[in-house]
Amino acid sequence: GLKGSASLAVVAPGISEALITTAAGLAAAIPAVIAFNYFNNRISTVKGEMETFMSDFLNITEKLASSLVACEAIAKAPKPPLIVVNPLNNQTDSVINTKMYSDKIRTILIRKAGDRVKFIDRELFELIERERKFKQRDDVDKGVHKGHAGADFFLVGTVSEIAIPGEKGMTSRFYRFSMRLTDADSGVILWEDEKEFKKIEKRGAFNR
Repeated sequence: GLKGSASLAVVAPGISEALITTAAGLAAAIPAVIAFNYFNNRISTVKGEMETFMSDFLNITEKLASSLVACEAIAKAPKPPLIVVNPLNNQTDSVINTKMYSDKIRTILIRKAGDRVKFIDRELFELIERERKFKQRDDVDKGVHKGHAGADFFLVGTVSEIAIPGEKGMTSRFYRFSMRLTDADSGVILWEDEKEFKKIEKRGAFNR
């Protein structure tokens, strides 16, 4: 009996330390796992919302592009007008890659309109200017020299939203996409159209 008591006295402190260490580890690990699962689920939700948003945006852009191509300024133009697509004007609380959407708008319009419209690439203005100066050298083939093209029209897109809080932590968001075609000389708006769609989302730590 004395021998057994001595053995217990020897191992008890070690067991106690092990239990304390395990409890401390669990105290740190459990909240971390809970947080990881929460943020992982939230990221999946946001990803799904962005994919849905992109799908709705493409559908709306297709409809707006068809409307634009059918407008009188494009359909009855004596020659393909030169258009500058301005960056998308984001008036929402959402983070939107406006350049990507503007590029997508131009791509869809090129596919819809074909040779009926042409677009000016203002992003390459500095590169084009350097190339023009390079061609002025005597040892360089001049090619077909042209001046900078001036725009006939500006195409401007705007996205706005109205958020309406609902029950059970849900929010209804009404998105409005509008596009307008403006004469580059007079500033007169020649065409404008808009489309809307609704998205319902659950409010969370990222969008309260």
